[in-house]
Amino acid sequence: MSTATGTDRGLVVRMVLTLAVVAALPVVFLYGLLTVPFAVLSLLGRHQGAVVPAISPLVVGGVAAAALVIQYLVGPSLALRLGHARPADEEEYPRLHASVGRIAQQLDIPKPAVRVVDSRAPNAFAVGRTPSNASIAVTDGLLDTLDDEELDAAVAHELAHVRNRDAALMSVAFLVPTVAFFVAKLVSTVFNGLGHVWIIPGDDDSGGVLVAIAAIILSLLLMGVLAVVFWAAGFLSYRLLSRYREYAADRAAAEATGNPGALVSALTTIENGMERAPERDLRELDGGESALYIVPLSAEMVEEKSLVSPKVFPSSHPPTKERIERLRELV
Repeated sequence: MSTATGTDRGLVVRMVLTLAVVAALPVVFLYGLLTVPFAVLSLLGRHQGAVVPAISPLVVGGVAAAALVIQYLVGPSLALRLGHARPADEEEYPRLHASVGRIAQQLDIPKPAVRVVDSRAPNAFAVGRTPSNASIAVTDGLLDTLDDEELDAAVAHELAHVRNRDAALMSVAFLVPTVAFFVAKLVSTVFNGLGHVWIIPGDDDSGGVLVAIAAIILSLLLMGVLAVVFWAAGFLSYRLLSRYREYAADRAAAEATGNPGALVSALTTIENGMERAPERDLRELDGGESALYIVPLSAEMVEEKSLVSPKVFPSSHPPTKERIERLRELV
């Protein structure tokens, strides 16, 4: 987490805080889900024991830790797969390989694996648990659009993410909002399905059946609310870290290349190219890892594909205009 001139303390603090949130949220979320049925049964007078289930914190923590480790291990390869990034042969892409090798040496990290995405939308992203097993992926549209200095600046931005090790953190930070989102969707699906089921109990078992129905409905409602709350908490922390990491990578790229103007030009060119890119290319590029790109998808696509409006939650990237203003201060 250092720039060319020293440690980025702001990024370090944010990453430590995010790690604490990432570690705590799965444990609390799992405990909450386990508690809901007991709380509902207690409310209905059908459970006399403790509301919080007597489950060892070590068990819950172990399950949460295992999920985080799995996300940490498979996150980078999953992002590459979702992004349709294929290996880039050095003979076929000598300009790209030369740029990646040159910038990696400048940043004092191993040269990452180089991949290409078949898309006319200009963009790039990098993933990797550590600098030694990282990958950088760029689109054909980026290579066709940027000149050599702009390409170096874009590559430096992505490799700064690798050196700062925030790409690995971003992959695990999205675990809770992802799981909570699917729990909420599952609850919604089941709850909607119950609306089409009519149960007419007999005289002998009417009380038990009604209590069971009430318990299921209340449990689903509480689980849905819990999932939404934890989705919001995890998503917000993820987005806030994502925004700051872009500023940090911009600074590191400008310092590594010694040419902030090239990154300003690259960001402007990429954003304009994204706005003009065919809709099919944008949709193929959106494999769910938009927060990893150097410039996000167009505002229209974000609005259409997001669960909530960017007006409610901050975008994964700062406005390109603000990034450019900060870079111009370095010129």
